Amino acid sequence: MNDTHYKILIVEDMPTDVELTKREVQKVLSNCTYRVVQTEEDFLKELTDFAPDIVLSDYSMPSFDGLTAVRLAKIHSPVTPVIIVTGSVDEETAVECMKSGAANYVIKEQIIRLGTAIIRALEDRKHNIERLIAQNALIESEARYKSLFNLSPVAIILQNADGIVIDVNETFTTIMGYSREEMVGNSIAKITPPEKIGQINTDLERIKRGGILKQETAGVRNDGEIVNVELIESNIILPNGADGIMTIIADITARKKYEQELIVAKETAEEMNRLKTSFLANMCHELRTPMTGIIGYSDLLSEDEFAPTVVEYAQVIHKSAKRLMDTLNLILDLSKIEADKLEISQFECDASEIVTESFNIFLSEAKRKNLTFELIKPPHRVPAIIDERVFSHICINLINNAVKFTTSGGVKVELGEVSTDQGKNLTLKVQDTGIGIAKHNQMLIFEEFRQVSEGIGRNFEGTGLGLTVTKKFVEKLKGEILLESEPGVGTTFTVIIPIELYSTKKENI
Repeated sequence: MNDTHYKILIVEDMPTDVELTKREVQKVLSNCTYRVVQTEEDFLKELTDFAPDIVLSDYSMPSFDGLTAVRLAKIHSPVTPVIIVTGSVDEETAVECMKSGAANYVIKEQIIRLGTAIIRALEDRKHNIERLIAQNALIESEARYKSLFNLSPVAIILQNADGIVIDVNETFTTIMGYSREEMVGNSIAKITPPEKIGQINTDLERIKRGGILKQETAGVRNDGEIVNVELIESNIILPNGADGIMTIIADITARKKYEQELIVAKETAEEMNRLKTSFLANMCHELRTPMTGIIGYSDLLSEDEFAPTVVEYAQVIHKSAKRLMDTLNLILDLSKIEADKLEISQFECDASEIVTESFNIFLSEAKRKNLTFELIKPPHRVPAIIDERVFSHICINLINNAVKFTTSGGVKVELGEVSTDQGKNLTLKVQDTGIGIAKHNQMLIFEEFRQVSEGIGRNFEGTGLGLTVTKKFVEKLKGEILLESEPGVGTTFTVIIPIELYSTKKENI
């Protein structure tokens, strides 16, 4: 054999026979270590301490015998082969030795056979060790599989290629209420609603062709309760090596219930929002009618023919009514947008004229606050296909916002045109030297009823709707609004609106 080192345990009480045995071993194994024992006690000790690769034992000794050595080796070292080497043995004794587990027996008169017997015994030992390793690996693998199978948080069904259940895990029994014994040998029709049973064979054929089936469906528990489940089915190789099908079942009843509750909650919220919008619109319409009268008569009372005190009071009434009317208009605009009833009329107009008119509205207020007030625009007409009314609201809201929040310095309004691959864009930039907006508040100001300064004691008037409505107006025109701001330095709003995107028609967006 090769140069592998072997440990040989010899059980013999005759020194001459020990040497005879060693000589025969050397003929087939060149690299060996030997231990020699004569008693059962020493034999057991060396089986553990020396861990021999093979035992060569005399059959009969004064205090020990080969048959006992065979039986002890089978108990304490099952893979270690024992060859009986004896002076003479009858057929009955030889049979008993082989039945007890001896690898072979050799008569000393035919000691030349010992080498062949050793080689065969060592080869058998090697094969036995390999088989035991494979068996242990299989046992460990099956144990791991069983552990994972039963501890899985989802239900698992194993079926053979014909769709017959061969095993279910513990989670399945918990979810579906069927015991393993009730499922094994049956089809999954047992847990399938009657109206879906006809689909089982179709699904089975699809899976056999290599498909993976994933679906949300219903399952029937043992008590008749219908549960919502998610199924994933695919081909697998079963533990016994045969083709099979694995079905993974997740109970999604709670998730489905939650989803349904979310849908109901969303629909309820949408209905409440619709009612709120409708109420606000109706309220604004109701208030606007008398407010128009108040503004009109306050204008009449502001004429010089009345006493100075009356004129002063009338101007206060007019200013307050105008402020309230502006608020009502903002709320009405917002309600129209939220109700998706804002009508967009797209016709060609002069954007420069719209910006100029919006700018002029605030000339007197800017002068009253001693602000520099500058308008920069192209020297020519700026044709644009947009909604004139909506664009005017955008201009007025942004300029009003800039003038209101600026106490010193000035406001600059700039109109421009930018060409892109998609067409022409209109740009409106409103820059002020007002209070500015911190980075963490810059998205907040576009929310409804929000201002950087909030509460009854805030420094500036307003509902917090102006920028909300402005942003929504810009979005209705398929544009975008950008914000750059720094506290104590000022704020710049930039609006970019496509001006060649629409045809000249009226549409409801």
